[in-house]
Parts: sequence; C-alpha cells; structure tokens
Amino acid sequence: MDVARAEDGLAVARLRPGSPPNPSPGEAWFFLACLSLIFVLAIADRLALALMVEPIKAELGLSDVQFGLLVGTAFGAIFAFASLPLSWLADWWNRRLLLLLAVLFWSGMTLSSAFVHSFGLLVVGRVGLAVGEAALMPVAISLIASLFPADRRALPTAIFMASAMVGTAMAYVIAGLITTLAGAGAFAGLPLLSGLSGWRATLAVLGLVGIVLALTTFALTREPPRQRRAGPAFRTGDPIDPEIGGAFGSMRRGVPFFALFFFGCSATAMLSYGIPAWYPTHLIRFFGHDASAAGRYAGFVFLVGGIGGSLLVPATVQWLMRRGRRHVLVTIAILLALVGSAASYLAGAVTDVAGSIAAAIAAIFCVNGIGTLPHLLAVVAAPALFRGRVSATALFLANLIGFGCGPVLVAWFAEHIFAGPHAIGRALGMLAMFVAPTALFLMGAARIAYRRADFSRIYATN
Repeated sequence: MDVARAEDGLAVARLRPGSPPNPSPGEAWFFLACLSLIFVLAIADRLALALMVEPIKAELGLSDVQFGLLVGTAFGAIFAFASLPLSWLADWWNRRLLLLLAVLFWSGMTLSSAFVHSFGLLVVGRVGLAVGEAALMPVAISLIASLFPADRRALPTAIFMASAMVGTAMAYVIAGLITTLAGAGAFAGLPLLSGLSGWRATLAVLGLVGIVLALTTFALTREPPRQRRAGPAFRTGDPIDPEIGGAFGSMRRGVPFFALFFFGCSATAMLSYGIPAWYPTHLIRFFGHDASAAGRYAGFVFLVGGIGGSLLVPATVQWLMRRGRRHVLVTIAILLALVGSAASYLAGAVTDVAGSIAAAIAAIFCVNGIGTLPHLLAVVAAPALFRGRVSATALFLANLIGFGCGPVLVAWFAEHIFAGPHAIGRALGMLAMFVAPTALFLMGAARIAYRRADFSRIYATN
C-alpha cells in the first residue's frame, strides 16, 4: 500500500502493482466470524463482574457506588479516551497486528485481575482492560469496510454488533457456571485456577481464552487491502477530486446533525450500559434468585433483546434508506428512545419476574438498536479515510456518557435515594426518567439538522 501525504496532513492511499488481492467471500466471512467471537469475549470480560456484585463487595469491602465506579466509570472513561488515538492507528496501521496486540493486552489484564486483593488494583485491571478493548471497534469497522463492498456492509455490521449481545448473555451464563464449578472444587489441581473463588476463576478463564483466541485469529487471517479511491497522490496546489471534495463538504455541513445525533444516542447508552451492569443484581436482591439463576435469566434477556435489536434495527434502517427514505434513521431512533425508556422503567418497577424480564427484553432491544445506528452511519456515509474515526467518535461519546455515567448513577440512586431490596429497580426507573427527555430533545434537534444538511454526495462516494 502506497500512502501519499499532502502538506495539510491529509493522505490518499493507492494500491501498488502486486498488492494482495481483495479477500474472497469465504475469507471475508471467516474474518467476520473471528471478529465477532473476539467481540463476544470482550463484552464477557467487560460485564462478567456484574453477576458477582455481592461476593466481590464482601471480599474487598466495597459499596454499591464503588462497584458502579469499577464496572462503569473506571472502564468507560478510559475506554472513551483511549479509543481516539487507537482509531487513528486503525486507519493507518496494520489492523490485524493491532487487533492481536490489543486482545493479548486486555486478556492479560483480565487474567491478572483474578489475583488482586484491593479495590485499587482491581481498578488498574479494569483500566488496562479498557485500553485494550478500545482498539476493537475502530479496527473491526475499518476491516468490515475493507472485507465487504459498500452495498453489502449492513448485514456484516449488524452481525458484528449483535455479537456484543451474545457476549452480554454469555458473560452472565459463563460467570454463573464457573462460579458453580469453582464452588464444587472442579478446578482443584489445575494451574492458575486451583483454589480461586468463583469471581476470580471467571476472570482467569476469560483471560486464558482471550490469549488463545488472539493467537488463533492472527494465524488464520490476513490483512485485507483498504478500499480507498485509487489515483495520483495529492500534491500542494493540485485540485481536489470534486467527488471527494463534495463528500467532505457535505460532511462539514452535517456536523450539527452528527453532534446532536451522537449525543442523543449517548444519552440512551446510559440505559444500554446501566441495565446490564445492575439488572442481574436486581434479580438477586428483589426476586431472591441465586447467581446461577440470575445469570440464566439475564443471559436470556440480553440474548433475545440484544440480538434482536442489533440485527433488526440496522437492517430495517438501511432497507428503508436504500429506498430513498434517508431521514428514517433519526425517526426510528426517536421511537426506539421513547419505547426503550418506558420499558426500562417498567423492568425495575413491576413486581412479577416474568413481567420484569419481558420489559427488560423490550428495553434492551430498543437501546441496543439505537447503539448500532452511529456505526451504521459510519459504514454507509463516512469517507474511507475517516470511517474508523467517525465510528470512534460515536464510541467515545457512548462510553464516556453511557458507560461512564449509567452504572454509577444507578448505584448512587440506589444507595442515596432508595433503600431495601427494590432500590436497584427504582434506581433503573429514575435513570430512565432522566434519559427519555434528554434523548428525545437531542434526537428531535438532530432530525431538523439532518433535513438541512446535504448528504447526497456522501452516499454517492461510498
């Protein structure tokens, strides 16, 4: 790959003669499967602690707010800021090698977290996990754009995003299973695992699996060529290709839309991260389930609601956009924000476990469907040179606001405003009451800005 740079820092890539050929459909789908498995692992590493609130609090002497900081702010804020330089690296460096190093690093931090004995060291482990995982999304979005043609990227993107919900479900199921096995002495005599408590054994197993998966993926895949416009390099004084120039001009005119829409989606991300962090604890404290049963129920919620929203929402949006209804993306986001907030409130308010689970499924369907839309926008609309960074910008805001604030706000509401076994449920409801008007206002303003911006050239150049 030959990269020519202009004096203003822009660059255009062109394929040299003899560059690797485009991946075959089989190679593309295999690489996507590997990326999806890695995403499953990443989410499991991220959320496994949520099922083990009580034993971790008891062993390390933590409060709910400290645990909220651990699973939310300590991860989300670092993740958000680390994603920016790593997204730039994903746009310019070897993505396959970056993926290997990132997965090895975060898996090593997960493994090491199994052996800490203080809140501070566990925070260090979560920070390391966040730094490693921050590379995954921009690398994957950039790879998907290189692996699949522009008119066939919606399904691969949806499958990749849906794998996050598989990871969410598997996090609870795996954590419950390993906790049960550890309690029964199943790991006695095994290196690293022998004598570990349930939550420690869970982290150790996930870390070891990640190391194996990283090495296997690197060995069985190859770096695909970047899908950028071929042509002569930019030189000082050269006219810019009018088609590319039109795309950048449209992007600049669309800045108000992108800002409002990304902030609106980030508001709903407080629910999409707050619910997974605390809903299993609500099942344990309010409905009296043990960790294994709560893991199965929570896994079912996030498997059904998460995969449904992550697959159906972007597929439906792009199907409608192909038929000329490009504004429908924002309209659907508004509807999902309204329904998702109401369902989130009900998930914590109803006193029947079946009703709570049904409401939680609806909530997760809606808020995770919204979460796919900024990344779909990056794939179908952003110029190739900036896809990783556009996706990373959305990810930055979602993690800084959603992951950084959602779990800790639920914990603060539960600890300082409510009391008793229903505190977590009522705290989830209060968070939903805050999210709904905020998201609706921002998305409504984004819809107006969308109609004012000319996006026709952006779609035309991709």
